[in-house]
Amino acid sequence: MQGRQKITTKLLIPIFHLIFRHFAPAVVKMMHLASLFMFMALILPVLASGQTWEQTNGPYGGNIHTLAINSSGDIFAGGIGGEVFRSTDNGDNWTQINNGLTNTDVRALAINSSGDIFAGTHGGGVYRYNS
Repeated sequence: MQGRQKITTKLLIPIFHLIFRHFAPAVVKMMHLASLFMFMALILPVLASGQTWEQTNGPYGGNIHTLAINSSGDIFAGGIGGEVFRSTDNGDNWTQINNGLTNTDVRALAINSSGDIFAGTHGGGVYRYNS
């Protein structure tokens, strides 16, 4: 039985190698084709619908690293320079809300169910703003 298994293995390995070598390029082409079809199916309808990005009216003057939205729909933006901004009108106007924020590099914002805003800073800990 063991000799028969060795013969079968010796015959099958070259056959699998030959099949793989022959069909692998076709499989790669099929994967590229599938990617192209996915792009066409997912992206092209969005482009055709006219949906585009539109810049808001600020906040200007810094690098924004993080955004958060509370249950009322207010948008908060945080960035370098100790900047945290709030927009209550979908980004048309922004107000700085920095009272008590002494670290200059806000990297993350989170809002809990009570509406408290937490600002995670680079090297300066976490701050809480009671809105």
